[in-house]
Amino acid sequence: MSDRLATVYIWITLLVSASVIAIMVLTGKPQQDSLQAASTEQDTEQMTRSFCVANDSLAENSLNMFLPAGTEEKHVTIENDYMNKILRICISKQTEKPVTGEWFYEHPLQINAFAEGVKLDEDANMVTISLPFESVFEWETKYGKKSGQNCLYVQLTQPKEKYERIVVLDAGHGGADTGYIVSGVDETTVLEEEELALAVVTKAGSLLEKEGIHVYYTRQENNPSEEERVALANETQADMLISVHADYADDTSLYGMRTIYNETYFIPNFASADLAYLLLEKVAASTNEKAIGFEPASGESYMIQNAMVPVAQLNIGYLSNKQEQKLLGREDYIDRIASGICDAVKAGYKEIEK
Repeated sequence: MSDRLATVYIWITLLVSASVIAIMVLTGKPQQDSLQAASTEQDTEQMTRSFCVANDSLAENSLNMFLPAGTEEKHVTIENDYMNKILRICISKQTEKPVTGEWFYEHPLQINAFAEGVKLDEDANMVTISLPFESVFEWETKYGKKSGQNCLYVQLTQPKEKYERIVVLDAGHGGADTGYIVSGVDETTVLEEEELALAVVTKAGSLLEKEGIHVYYTRQENNPSEEERVALANETQADMLISVHADYADDTSLYGMRTIYNETYFIPNFASADLAYLLLEKVAASTNEKAIGFEPASGESYMIQNAMVPVAQLNIGYLSNKQEQKLLGREDYIDRIASGICDAVKAGYKEIEK
């Protein structure tokens, strides 16, 4: 009798448990479905929202950006990260009514350009819209009102459409690639090829800009590839590409400057050999240094061999030579090298513009 009661008790318990589970499933499933539906709807809404919309009625390669009241021209800056082919529009929040990223979702940027992967970033001080492109662009801006709102109009242009004269300056090496490194003659100074090249290029660029020549730099502190460096010169249709390096030799008696050029592409009026000759002549004259000579680039020099513009590499001296170490460690000597580069470029333009 007790065994039968135990069996009945077990079956009753199992039936009750199954009923409870069934009720929980039946009552919980609609709630779970409701939560999943709400989540999906929210995700879909977020995906469909955009701060950038196509507008074919605008001029080709242009964009129009609505700005909130209180945001003026002085609050907007445009940065051209041309090595990465990205144009950044930065809107300051230092205004009476600070702009937020949400503004651009409510008033989307209108664009008629082939930029893909446009990004919006925001921090405490700035809203930044980044537009990546397939090539290097410059821009013209115009501020005004449209439909009663402040707006910024940006027209993208090819570099040669904006600048009559373009020179690309390349500081050799960069980043972890320091090039040659030597201890200075006073044993406290360290000379690095990458830093010397960057100092020369920066100073030369400043002088050229004062002459009304637009300068693109292949690097600052980073180290772009040879392909990226030469692409900058080719895409901007630069008038000249000048690369700066230093030499080193086991024979410490070797000293002086030399240039290397591209003999592959024939360029009428002003070829790479002409640029190499002028660089050697003008920099040697400016520094009163020995000019060793100029020669065609060897096959492993990718940038020199693949530039489709007049190109030359200037080797500013031998870091292995004690006398040249002294000279290259002096700021005034770097200034004179830069001045010689500027003189060479100006002489080059006289040839080009004959």
